[in-house]
Amino acid sequence: MAMVLPQPSMGRVLVVDDEPEILSLLTGLLSGQGYETVGTTRADEALAILRGSTFDILLTDLMMPQVDGISLLRSGLEADPNLVGIVVTGQGTVETAVDAMKVGAFDYLLKPFRLTEILPILARAMAVRRLRVENIQLRETVAIFEMSLAISRTLDFQRVLDEVVEAAIRQCEADEGSILLPSRDGDTLEVAAVRGAGRSVMIGRRHPLTEGIAGWVARSQEAVALVGPCADPRFTPANPRADIRYSVCTPMVVGGRLTGVLSVATTRERRPFTPGQIKALGILADIGAAALENARLHRQTSMRLSQLQALRTIDIAISSSLDLHVTLDVLLERVLTLGLDGATVLLFESGSQMYAPAASRGIAARQLDRTPIRPGEGPCGVAVLERRPVTSSDPAALPAHCPRCKALAQAGYRWSLALPLIAKGQVKGVLEVVRWTDTDLDVDQREFLEALAGQAAIAVDNAALFTDLARSNQELTLAYESTLEGWSRALDLRDRETEGHSQRVTASTLRLAEAVGIRPPELVHIRRGALLHDIGKLGIPDAILHKAGPLTDEEWKVMRRHPEYARDMLQPIPFLRPAVDIPYSHHENWDGTGYPRGLKGEDIPTAARIFALADVWDALRVDRPYRQGLPDAEAREFIRSNRGVRFDPAIVDVFLSMDFPDPL
Repeated sequence: MAMVLPQPSMGRVLVVDDEPEILSLLTGLLSGQGYETVGTTRADEALAILRGSTFDILLTDLMMPQVDGISLLRSGLEADPNLVGIVVTGQGTVETAVDAMKVGAFDYLLKPFRLTEILPILARAMAVRRLRVENIQLRETVAIFEMSLAISRTLDFQRVLDEVVEAAIRQCEADEGSILLPSRDGDTLEVAAVRGAGRSVMIGRRHPLTEGIAGWVARSQEAVALVGPCADPRFTPANPRADIRYSVCTPMVVGGRLTGVLSVATTRERRPFTPGQIKALGILADIGAAALENARLHRQTSMRLSQLQALRTIDIAISSSLDLHVTLDVLLERVLTLGLDGATVLLFESGSQMYAPAASRGIAARQLDRTPIRPGEGPCGVAVLERRPVTSSDPAALPAHCPRCKALAQAGYRWSLALPLIAKGQVKGVLEVVRWTDTDLDVDQREFLEALAGQAAIAVDNAALFTDLARSNQELTLAYESTLEGWSRALDLRDRETEGHSQRVTASTLRLAEAVGIRPPELVHIRRGALLHDIGKLGIPDAILHKAGPLTDEEWKVMRRHPEYARDMLQPIPFLRPAVDIPYSHHENWDGTGYPRGLKGEDIPTAARIFALADVWDALRVDRPYRQGLPDAEAREFIRSNRGVRFDPAIVDVFLSMDFPDPL
């Protein structure tokens, strides 16, 4: 059985004539020709029909009891500027014809007329109607294309919002427009962009998602077009306005997710929004939703990149600086980029058992830099005690007495957030941030701030570890030095003739080394080498070391081995290895006649050359059991006479220019 498809309508025609017979005749004829026809004898009813539905042609009688055909056509064109009007009258004059054409009538027919005469006129009228609609569609398509280009050219989120609202107002010839964005928690809509006289004050206002037209549109993701005050039982306006004539509210959706609600409205006596305008507004909302999503992703990517760069900067500060205050200054500068008005890091002080400010930025009241907190006291104290972020609105953070809370309030801050600085399971301190307003941070800002707090905790922990390590290293170094000095005194005591010699010669060696230009790091090893210069004598038998008379050749061979004993004793000890030069080479002579290796000139280590001169100077100036110490002049002459023989000439020259205390 063949299926009979319905024939498409030739067009929609509204026939208005106060004579029922003519009305019935016209509607019957047009319906038979394939037109979708609606008829009425009342002009006021016709006007209501035009406002509630769309027609291609208005075929109206001129003379009617309540409203004449020209007035009806004028009202119909206000409702739909593309309506094609045909006026029919039995009492036509040139004046009435001119009036009809001025209003916008397409044609003018005089009664009586044959029914067949009207069909060609209707065909031409439908052709004009189609041409008008096509032109409108073309204009709307071009306008939407141009608007989409303008909107898509920018990735600035606020600019996209403004462009979409302005484009919506232009497209719909509206008086005002707005975009509301859903909050992160999904409970409210916030006015993000608005245009219209006196409407700018609405920016930032929040409306519950469960209320108002925009809330209903957001929940249902369906567009709504309203005429006059809202009387729709589906929703109640959050803020009713009697001045709204026509309005449209449409969702902005991308990927099934609501990105906003776009609304336009007229407040003056204008025609309703046409179906084409409402459709164009929906298309614009989709374009705007995509552009907002792109801008949001771009903003999010830029923010993430900025955050990574900030964290990298802090990482560099932590790894490159051992000064905690420098690191905290860098960190707090990054904290303030989140739109915060002040930030402070408070660290634990063992003496007072309180958390005191260690660094701050943007804090207005200097008193806050001196106001500590106790664990459990105010947001900072609760954050420390309970090891969680705490805001000033948290009931647990509102103690009866909190000096820091009072100082913050007196300074004018209305919101604060405290984050504990936790590293390796221990609370190192607290990061306190404040604002002049009571606006909370969004989710992204809170997450980034918590990351910064983690970095601060690492910095504080590293600084504490470094301080502890430096203290331990200093204590260990002092222990080493005390041990070396003990060895030195023990050597002097073993060789009673040289008691105090090691301490004196070490002091003069360091003075001479500084004058020669030895750098401070090398002076440490020179000092150790000078103190231990005779440590090799521990390997010399007492019979030789304490012999009262001259040594035999065999005994000298044993005695001259003490530098080698020193080398063998010190070389295996890593921290003393750089100090071996003096104990091993201080008996070498500039001319190569020394021992144990017979080194000559600059082959002798510099430290040994310096010490050799200071050692001989002390030996010459100090009394020994078998001789008196030489006067200063004679001792200097001896040094001068051995310039280039036993001693380095350059070092001799420096030595002779110096004044040494008596005795060395």
